[in-house]
Amino acid sequence: MPVLLEAVSVIVRRASIERVFPGGLADFVALVPNETLCVDDDLARVGFMDPDDAAEFIDVLEECGLRCLDDDGRAQDIAVGDQVKGLTTPCDWAEWYRVDHFKSGMKIAACRLKGSASWDVALPAGWDYERSLSKRFIYVAEGAENPMVPLEHGGRVEAYLDTTTGREVFMGRVPSEGGERA
Repeated sequence: MPVLLEAVSVIVRRASIERVFPGGLADFVALVPNETLCVDDDLARVGFMDPDDAAEFIDVLEECGLRCLDDDGRAQDIAVGDQVKGLTTPCDWAEWYRVDHFKSGMKIAACRLKGSASWDVALPAGWDYERSLSKRFIYVAEGAENPMVPLEHGGRVEAYLDTTTGREVFMGRVPSEGGERA
């Protein structure tokens, strides 16, 4: 079964979780810093709105014994997926694609173990397409003028003004290792 891929997703092989964590998935779940976890039989996925938060989580996982990249730059235990671009490094064990969301009829990004035949996507608890990043994602290409003007930073939510729409938008953050973000 595939897992949802929204914003920046850290994808971990379940077999690697079972190999590295004495308590298996329960020990892994205890490290997850937000409410975006979804799992299937093969993969676990945690989503982040900011790449720096994803990198911090990967650092934690590597300290526990998982490896993100092998010596050739290929995903080993951990892969990173971008909702728009797909997997960010070569990966022999996972594949990214878009699939119809059964309730909305819209396409959502997903990731599954290569060779899997399942198309049913595992979603985080409480996930709803109408309130999701799959529906309301804002992507600013590298080098493009950023239409987001910072309004409020710090804590777990950052506020921005989208100058193209005049609407306030929010980005969830996870606490840094020392606690809240500055």
